[in-house]
Amino acid sequence: MASVTFVSAFIDIGSNVKSVEQRMRLFKHLADSGIPIHLFLSSSFIEEYYAIVGEAANVRVEPIELEELETYKEIADLEYIVPISANPLKDTAKYHIVQNAKIEFVDKVRRLKETTHYAWIDFNICQMFRDIPECMEYLSKKLRLEEGLSMPGCWPLGTNTVENKLFLTIHWRFCGSFFVGDAKSVEKFYRTYREYFRWFVETTQTLTWEVNVWHYFEILGHLRPNWYIADHNDSILRA
Repeated sequence: MASVTFVSAFIDIGSNVKSVEQRMRLFKHLADSGIPIHLFLSSSFIEEYYAIVGEAANVRVEPIELEELETYKEIADLEYIVPISANPLKDTAKYHIVQNAKIEFVDKVRRLKETTHYAWIDFNICQMFRDIPECMEYLSKKLRLEEGLSMPGCWPLGTNTVENKLFLTIHWRFCGSFFVGDAKSVEKFYRTYREYFRWFVETTQTLTWEVNVWHYFEILGHLRPNWYIADHNDSILRA
């Protein structure tokens, strides 16, 4: 029988764009929903996490730091730029590293072999939802678990594929905040990152948004997801 573990992370990158407390309170909706979550959390956030979210039997907390990530280590010796952003305080190199580490986090949990499917879900995804209780019910009872990697996105295939723009402006072929896949598909996506991520950064001399990297992998034929139309709202969950 199909089953799913949700994977999330909150890594300390020194950003104060949004308060830690605000993020914790958004995550509490996920924790209180009862869905099984494996949360990667920087040690600097652990005390506040338990003060706000509390103990939850459905949430497994694993401490981890930015510098421990493969995604961080792979490009530590490279020189690159980050794209000019409308929100430069948020879109830093450390931010882009964590965003590109999403599949790394998911695959770490996949290796535990406790469920058939694994879903990435942003720590503060609930800020997007119009009806949080209904979305929590959907995640716990109605989420479709299919073969392959199901990824929501805003743009149809073939939109804005000019390479210089693909690297330097954010692309919403994929929404980024949520995806779900079976174990085999998750592992394949992870292997794609390990094979091509450093090459991507070294070749383009750019560390960009993870959704842009996914889009480029798709263009090259390295990623073939079950794509479905969505936006950054309740529809992001519904294939």
